[in-house]
Amino acid sequence: MRQIVDRFVSNGNKIFTMVEFKKNFPVEVLYKQSVVKNTLSEVLSSNNISHSHIAESEKYAHVTYFFNGGNEKQFKHEKRFIIDSPKVKSFDEKPEMSSEKITETIMQEIDLNRPSIIANFASPDMVGHTGNYDAALQAIAKLDECIGTIYNKCQEKDYVLLITADHGNAEVMFDTELNVIAKKHTNNKVPFIICNKEIEEKDGDWGYIDSEFTLSDVAPTILSLYGIDKPSDMTGNSVL
Repeated sequence: MRQIVDRFVSNGNKIFTMVEFKKNFPVEVLYKQSVVKNTLSEVLSSNNISHSHIAESEKYAHVTYFFNGGNEKQFKHEKRFIIDSPKVKSFDEKPEMSSEKITETIMQEIDLNRPSIIANFASPDMVGHTGNYDAALQAIAKLDECIGTIYNKCQEKDYVLLITADHGNAEVMFDTELNVIAKKHTNNKVPFIICNKEIEEKDGDWGYIDSEFTLSDVAPTILSLYGIDKPSDMTGNSVL
């Protein structure tokens, strides 16, 4: 949206936007942006915990700007890694995108004993948007392989691995009601998977909780793993 608005502004048009897309834009903003305080990145930094944010260029903003509450600021102790997305006309031409390079970067950070690593894998969403079923299968197969590699490394290094998403997409590639190819996000429930060597060795099996949680519960859960109380600004609760 920022690029689109910028194009209209540069042509001298009088522009009104619902929200603020960029500081010092010569536009009229109808709803002023609220300041998001005490994001996960900010709380980790204030507790002197080093954290790495890793994504390919197509989703880089999602682990930085959006992840930090619409804030461009890079916090103290926050490291950022941007991996180039493949230069293709459509991502179904290279379904795996940069999953392997992202995985390699994560492995390097684990070997450096980075206390916290936040990473985004773009392929399920971006390839899902193409509507190409076979390409989506390839994207998921590669991602499954990458997550397996990361999981094994986390087990070896005694890391806790958390896996979730903010929406669905590739799990529905055909709309049976409308009888059309599905390319949009879905509002299906997403899993929140927590892998912990200590718990797995104790219980001997994967646990499953069929309960309703929200994205607002993710950050408090992560903080609880560090023994950090969630700030009052966080409305969710730890699932642990």
